[in-house]
Amino acid sequence: MYVVNESNANGPTVAALNISESSAAAFSPDGLKALISGQDSNHHPTLYVYSTLQALQVIPLAANTAVNSIAFSTNGAFAYVVEPSLGGGNPAISVFNTCDNQLFTDTLTGLA
Repeated sequence: MYVVNESNANGPTVAALNISESSAAAFSPDGLKALISGQDSNHHPTLYVYSTLQALQVIPLAANTAVNSIAFSTNGAFAYVVEPSLGGGNPAISVFNTCDNQLFTDTLTGLA
């Protein structure tokens, strides 16, 4: 997987990422962060957080999870990860806080 930045007038920069079998990706509205679904070296489903400001972050997903779409909220506060199969089970949408890349947890119910 490669991320290409063409904003530099003198030439694009290319970041090579060791992400295999990527299935979905999206950039935040400000362009500073991207979420990419793929698999780790052991073929486990993984969500990667790419940023030009931080090192590549790895978020393990439940075994047998498939991701087919990623989108950001308009203000960039949340990332929505659409899973047709969450852990081999039913479809789901996982919501991640973009400030810390953690699953959103409802403060009233404690549920993700």
